[in-house]
Amino acid sequence: MSAPPQLPPQFSQERVSKFVQDYLHAGEGKYITPQLRVFAFPVDYFGRGAVNSQFVRSDVRRYMRRWPVRRYTLLEPVKVTMASAETAVADFKIGFNVRGGKRRAGGETNIRITLREIKGQLKIIAIEEQHAPEQP
Repeated sequence: MSAPPQLPPQFSQERVSKFVQDYLHAGEGKYITPQLRVFAFPVDYFGRGAVNSQFVRSDVRRYMRRWPVRRYTLLEPVKVTMASAETAVADFKIGFNVRGGKRRAGGETNIRITLREIKGQLKIIAIEEQHAPEQP
């Protein structure tokens, strides 16, 4: 069995894993700007096609109003694969618990982000999610 292909330094397992952890941490915060900084616009956003920063800002603001308390936990190691010479795909599963007033929601979801390095920083150029099936 051969070793997995070597990832280039800009998409190293360590760097992408830290990026994902920082992204999740920003999603728990009370400010929108740190959440927007991870994207390169236009971004292919959750099946809505290519959208601009104003669209994402409005979507994030709406989500934060509905769920002011948000907790995200990485449930397994991030899987990084090269998609092209300039892009990598990171797949990961998170657990989430959100709360707004008396409403609560939680579960697991699988997320796939496509990354490109722009001016020395990793940026999300596409993001999608698929809710994980309920465990018996």
